[in-house]
Amino acid sequence: MNSATRNPTRRTLYFVVPFIVVLSLSTFVFGAHTSFPITITSPVETTGGDIKLKNATKHFSGTIGFDEDGCNVRFSGHDGTLICINFISEAGYDQRMVGTGTIAIPVGGSVEQGIAYIDAIGTWKVNRSKEFFLFSGKIGGGGPDFVFKGSFKSTFVYPLE
Repeated sequence: MNSATRNPTRRTLYFVVPFIVVLSLSTFVFGAHTSFPITITSPVETTGGDIKLKNATKHFSGTIGFDEDGCNVRFSGHDGTLICINFISEAGYDQRMVGTGTIAIPVGGSVEQGIAYIDAIGTWKVNRSKEFFLFSGKIGGGGPDFVFKGSFKSTFVYPLE
C-alpha cells in the first residue's frame, strides 16, 4: 500500500511508539484496564507416580501500560501477576509488534518466574474529541514448571485538549 492510499486517521505502531514515549514522559499515565483468560499448562504427578500435563485457566485482570518501570509493555495483575515486555521490535509498517520479557505469576501458593513474549497489533484512531489506541494480540511464555498463553484486547483513550 503506498502512502497516497493510507487512511490519515489511522497510524501504524511504527509511528505510535515515539508518541507513547512522549506521553509517558508527560504527566499523563498511558494505561488501561484489561481482562482476559490465560491458559497455564503444568506437570502434575498422578497417584500412580506418572507425570501428566494439566491445563488450568486463570483469568488475568489488571492494567496494561506502556513505558512503566523499565517495561515497554507492562501487564500488572490484581493477583500479583507481572508481565514485563522489555524488548520490542516493530515488524515494518504493518502495525505489528513482537517482543520478549519476563513473567512473575502466582501459581499454587508460590510465585513462578519465567520468560514471556508478545505478538501484538496496534491501531491509532482519532475523532473530534479523543484519540484511541486499539491494542490486541497474543501473549505467552513459560518457566521451569509451566507454560502459558492468552489473547488480549485493550483500548487506550487520550482526550484531545
